[in-house]
Amino acid sequence: MKIHWKRVVIAGIWAEALLLASYLPLLNHAESVFGIIVVTLAWFGSMFLGGLWVARRVDSCFILHGALVGIVAAVAYAAWRQIVLPGPIQWIPELHAIAFKMLVCAAGAFVGGIRRKNMLSAQAAK
Repeated sequence: MKIHWKRVVIAGIWAEALLLASYLPLLNHAESVFGIIVVTLAWFGSMFLGGLWVARRVDSCFILHGALVGIVAAVAYAAWRQIVLPGPIQWIPELHAIAFKMLVCAAGAFVGGIRRKNMLSAQAAK
């Protein structure tokens, strides 16, 4: 079991950057129903894609890699928030967000792992 740390860190930072890129244009509409729906879908999509991407080259422990991507994304978010809003980080309200990121990234890695195993079995059958 080898953890591909470079892919995990890149996927976590990329997923958080993708989320921020989709969130910042909607900053004025974040309180509206439209803004909440779009930001939630962007959050789910970016984390899922991060987990899916990290599972492309991993041979085993797909869900662990996905959960690690979620943790890296949460740390990247905390760093970004510290730059924008200096002061102590309140981790207690953020725990549900960290758990959600880990869960969605792990789900993406699980789907990526299934796709990778199916691809490898199809190549072996040829």
